[in-house]
Amino acid sequence: MSPVTPDPPPPPSTDSSNRNTTFFALIFTAIVIVACFVLYQLSLYFEDASSPTFRHNRAVELCEQGKYAQAEAKFREVWQWRNDALGAKHADTLNTRDWLAYTLHKQGKNTEAGVECRQTLKFREDVLGEDHPDTLNTRELLRVIIEEKKSEANP
Repeated sequence: MSPVTPDPPPPPSTDSSNRNTTFFALIFTAIVIVACFVLYQLSLYFEDASSPTFRHNRAVELCEQGKYAQAEAKFREVWQWRNDALGAKHADTLNTRDWLAYTLHKQGKNTEAGVECRQTLKFREDVLGEDHPDTLNTRELLRVIIEEKKSEANP
């Protein structure tokens, strides 16, 4: 009888190497996503002071501090830029115009505020629909402006 030779060992399984490759690919993808998020947050923090978004946010701060005349000037500047660059019905343009109307209203310039608010409301209804929260906020601002104009006319 001839000696029995054992069968050679099976080749290494590729399942574990595939799992390792998949695991490292997922880890790498997660790291890239986190890095992109961090870079995005940093870009917001170090935003260019001349950008329309930065100037709009600065105008909001002024408005919230009660510095309405300064806020109005900044909102007008940003609204003009956004209107020219993005168009009258762009969401950013409408947001700035709504803040402008609010700022005018807070200064008692209700006739001018009403004009801005009506136009913003019309565009928001066209673009966003009548039940969108931004449309509803603008409609409420217009209602307040109209009520104040009535009370000014009939003291």
